[in-house]
Amino acid sequence: MKILSSLFSGKEDAEEENRLIDVDEEGKQLYKQDIIQFVVEELEKRKRERSPLEQQWTLNANFLSGNQYCDINPYRGDIEQLEPVYDWLERETFNRIAPLIETRIANLKKINHIMKVKPRTNELDDYAKAEVSTAILRHTQSVSDFEGKNNTMIAWNELCGNCFWLSWWDKDKGEEYARETIVGVDADGKEYKKEVAVYSGDLDYGLLTAYEVYPESIFKQGVDGQRSIIIEQVKTV
Repeated sequence: MKILSSLFSGKEDAEEENRLIDVDEEGKQLYKQDIIQFVVEELEKRKRERSPLEQQWTLNANFLSGNQYCDINPYRGDIEQLEPVYDWLERETFNRIAPLIETRIANLKKINHIMKVKPRTNELDDYAKAEVSTAILRHTQSVSDFEGKNNTMIAWNELCGNCFWLSWWDKDKGEEYARETIVGVDADGKEYKKEVAVYSGDLDYGLLTAYEVYPESIFKQGVDGQRSIIIEQVKTV
């Protein structure tokens, strides 16, 4: 809770926690701590609701790797190994699942993907913007490891049934246009100065596995039908 609070604003004092953020449709004032508390509680609720699906994904991974003498324990909510009925009983497994999945992945990898932006309207200005956006996307695709990410996406899609692309603006990418000096204090209390580069920024993208995405309802197939989606990721300091 404190980590999420510090990421929200960088301060943890009482004045900052009671800072007014917004007002809802009913006119109720929403403070920073109220929003954080709601997100945390909503995330835990969605985790509980989706737990059976995640157990099935883990079971699928065991079957894919050849560990087929296991099942979901409905009481503990984890995967347990199934022991032989008798000590003298020998068991061998012929993995029929892995060859099927590997064949499907190999066929899907043969598809060439080219990024393209469609114009929103029939106006010439929208067509021009779409062409510029398409050129930017194809440049990003050519200079990034798109093929490697796409192959990873295919594998996750076969295992869990879905995988997500996420794009964002990375301020630490692009061309270097300036340098600035940062003054600070280290853990020992000593002052330090270091020179860092300032970049123009660039578009970046990556993958989100199904384990990191928590939609409002698991019974709605499309993203458009979700009122909210929580993304949970472990980030470095």
